[in-house]
Amino acid sequence: MLAFLAAGLLRADESADRKAIDEAIERLNFSSERAGAFAAGTDVEAEMRRLETAGCTMVGSPKVWSEAPSPRFTRRALQFVVPDVAVADVELVHYTPGLPLAKPQHTPVVAILKRERGAWKIATLRVTAGCGGELRILPAAR
Repeated sequence: MLAFLAAGLLRADESADRKAIDEAIERLNFSSERAGAFAAGTDVEAEMRRLETAGCTMVGSPKVWSEAPSPRFTRRALQFVVPDVAVADVELVHYTPGLPLAKPQHTPVVAILKRERGAWKIATLRVTAGCGGELRILPAAR
């Protein structure tokens, strides 16, 4: 009986962790909240430049006037490596500015998250394919 109660508590904790991770990823969608989504010591500017280097448009820039929606990060899958570290498959949907009726571009991004003082924070982001769809391996930011 005790094992069933413990299993229920673990599932409840995992559910709360998933919700907190989703909230951290959601903060990437707002430039004013972005810095708070990252772990202490993370170079947020370098993390966002990594996305721009891959050709992801308007990620680190304030939104210019456009009929296209702002870039949007959404979690697709999540795996806990250990209780305080998780890997999330994230999709970045963005549009090429200046192109009328541009189709959205979907860029796969991997986010490594860690629990820091009880809160889930993003340690790093990695683009797993170029915005044009070709595979691209990017160097780590310094």
